[in-house]
Amino acid sequence: MSFENGIDTWMVFEVLAKEEEAASDSLESHVEGLGALESVEIDDKDFDEVKEVENPHPSIEKGFSQVCEVRCSIDSFPSLIEIVMNYGPTMIEVEGPDKLELDLSETQEAANLVAEMMQKFMNAGIGGMMVAGPDKKQQ
Repeated sequence: MSFENGIDTWMVFEVLAKEEEAASDSLESHVEGLGALESVEIDDKDFDEVKEVENPHPSIEKGFSQVCEVRCSIDSFPSLIEIVMNYGPTMIEVEGPDKLELDLSETQEAANLVAEMMQKFMNAGIGGMMVAGPDKKQQ
């Protein structure tokens, strides 16, 4: 992989659409966007054939699904967190290195990325955090 201290990953992306062409075009565009990031070096990508799916959603009789496996190197842990949140892989496996060391700024950046996403969910009215008082145990 390209980054000296990069995080090697295997990710799976899946798309479901009403139209066959929309499925393939959107997934290809999504993976191209990932590869265009300065923090990512794609080593390999493998697109499965588009498959017809019966009743993929209660309001849809027929849809089309496609899967793409991507192996890539990501330059830092904060970038990995940002990619997972913004590109939404169906599955991810971190293949290396066996151990990561984060400095304080990287830890802070990753934590703030998660906090920012939680705020977006709360502001959109689709989630939030339960607040526990000092006498309640965090589980």
